[in-house]
Order: sequence, then structure tokens, then C-alpha cells
Amino acid sequence: MRLIHWTFLALLLLAPAGFRAQNSKPSVVLETMRAEMARSLEHFKGMPNPPYFLGIPAFEWL
Repeated sequence: MRLIHWTFLALLLLAPAGFRAQNSKPSVVLETMRAEMARSLEHFKGMPNPPYFLGIPAFEWL
């Protein structure tokens, strides 16, 4: 029973951190990747055999 109380308390304390992350501004890298993806899709759409899927890998080095 005590574990449930501590778990609930931890969830209550950590919940606001998740809400702040959702409201924050998107990163410059993410916005740049979105712009590049849109540009690439427009370019490849006009080709005779357009791609079925287009992806850009991203790695974050800590």
C-alpha cells in the first residue's frame, strides 16, 4: 500500500514536467528537418516514379 502512495506522489510531481515539454518551442534541428523533408517531397513528387517513402535519419550525440 505504501508503494502505491509513493508511486502516485512521484507521478504527481513529474506530470508538470511533461506538460512543459509539450508547450515548448520545437528545436531548430527539428524545424530544419521538417523543412528539408517538405522540400524533398515536392522535388520527388514531380518525378516519373515518385518514392513510396522518404525518411531522414537523425542522431543525437550526448
